[in-house]
Amino acid sequence: MSPSKALTVIFGLLVAVAGPAQAESWKRVAETADNIGSFETFIDLDSIRLTDDGLVRLWTLRKYTSPRNDGEGYYVTSMNLRLVNCRDETSATLNIVDYSARGEVVGSETATRRKFDPHAPGTLAYRILTTACDHMKRAATPATPSRPPSSKPSDGTSASKAPANSETRSGTGFAVDRLGTIVTNHHVVKGCRTYEVRQFGHTYPAKLTAQDARSDLAVLSTNIAFPEIKLRSTPIAVGETIYVAGFPLAGVLSNDMNFTNGVVASAAGLGSNVTQLQITAPVQQGNSGGPLLDQSGNLVGVVVGKLDAIRVAGATGDIPQNVNFAIKVDVLRMFLEANRLGHTSVPSATRVDAVQIANVVRTSTVQVVCK
Repeated sequence: MSPSKALTVIFGLLVAVAGPAQAESWKRVAETADNIGSFETFIDLDSIRLTDDGLVRLWTLRKYTSPRNDGEGYYVTSMNLRLVNCRDETSATLNIVDYSARGEVVGSETATRRKFDPHAPGTLAYRILTTACDHMKRAATPATPSRPPSSKPSDGTSASKAPANSETRSGTGFAVDRLGTIVTNHHVVKGCRTYEVRQFGHTYPAKLTAQDARSDLAVLSTNIAFPEIKLRSTPIAVGETIYVAGFPLAGVLSNDMNFTNGVVASAAGLGSNVTQLQITAPVQQGNSGGPLLDQSGNLVGVVVGKLDAIRVAGATGDIPQNVNFAIKVDVLRMFLEANRLGHTSVPSATRVDAVQIANVVRTSTVQVVCK
């Protein structure tokens, strides 16, 4: 098999394993220009969702032909989280994150309040608005359910197929506030009807309160005030030491939380996915949804998956080692803000002993179980 063909096979087999970003979900809206240069604008069709208050939420992406400077560094792409009011034909920008050519975050801005602006027909903002609203209308039309995939996933959960009513799935979650809000992966809880979290031998009922398949994030609510993990507000660099906490291989390994370490290997995931980090810390089935921490004990990502070593070996003849992925904390922050969920962001300045970090995160991390 030629190297180029092998890479094509790998990408086709593994992109769903490594995370939610898939090129076919991005629809090109327009190519426009300003006084600096030209740029293309894309809409992530998979991200379009109807909120509880009747608004449409979506992600857009701008890809610039030449680097731009926002005062904090040069960037070539920008991801925007938007809200659209289809009735009034207005929209608001909630969050903007700028990425360098290497996929590193060089700047971000969060709106302090939602300001909805009207848009004239023919403008770029109006095209985005009408595309999102039209897509939402089509999605509301009943369609024949698609057949579930038959290939075995390797998404980091303890189950090997989509859940049936009687099947138990497990992953990992962690608290982002002291109100019982637990973050995990969407693929951990997808298709489940009942949810619970476990810690220190105790089991607590939970309720699914927010989810987004595109970002592969979900939130469970409980009545237990777990200590929260704070979100890192500054970019993490390639080479920094990171830690993974979770409950891998349920029923095989210890029921206690596992704690492993590694480094950030790349500022982008599979296929140059800028919403993810590539990490070397060991990840197994059951780690999905777990926290990725820096040397200060602050959150820098959410563990999402790994390469399927057997499939890669079959395609290339080489067995990959410790090629794992996590959703960047900026994506989680946008998800939480879009769903009006609280969190705390702090800079990471002081290094903490790994033993101390493990002891602290143990109280904030839970095993997520659903049926």
